[in-house]
Amino acid sequence: MTKIFAVVQVVLIILAVAFTTYQLFLGNFEQALAPFPLLLLYYVFVIAPQKRRRQSEEHDNPEE
Repeated sequence: MTKIFAVVQVVLIILAVAFTTYQLFLGNFEQALAPFPLLLLYYVFVIAPQKRRRQSEEHDNPEE
């Protein structure tokens, strides 16, 4: 299940970056910045908890 979730995450991020790049190429700066809130939400709800969990595990097991 986590492998499928990881693939979906990668595909969504690639699509967001591709959309932004294409819109910048066309000169639509407002449309190019539209995925930015999506990327922020992705960081807050997916990446930050993973980092917090990893740091907590390192703090609990310092000898490893």
